[in-house]
Amino acid sequence: MLTNNTRITVFCSKKQGRETFWFATVLDGVNYHGKDQIIVADKNVSASDEYVIRIPDSVLQTTHYVDPSTYKSLPLDESDNCYSLKKGDYVVKGLVDLDVITVKDILDAGGQQITQVTENLSASAFSKHIKLVVK
Repeated sequence: MLTNNTRITVFCSKKQGRETFWFATVLDGVNYHGKDQIIVADKNVSASDEYVIRIPDSVLQTTHYVDPSTYKSLPLDESDNCYSLKKGDYVVKGLVDLDVITVKDILDAGGQQITQVTENLSASAFSKHIKLVVK
């Protein structure tokens, strides 16, 4: 399954003390596709639930993307104005408009956890992107 120009909602976490706060950002124009992978285990065959999301540089330029170290250093009240992409955060395919308090809220909305982030921002202008692998 390959879907171009897809809308996703990214949920970025920000820790303050023992609490985790979630901030949602909607991104339009990303490429979203499943990996063609079959898993065989104990006589059971199943398809992989892994998906690859490519966020073009043009999308990053029109939104307020910051690298993870910059995002981590921002005060909590400024974290709502931007987003970052890091392992452990979540992505939901489509537009999600809900107040998130726990990870369960995101999972109930169809959330998938980011397991890998690859920044390809030093490539040519045409192919700059960030690649996410989500499960």
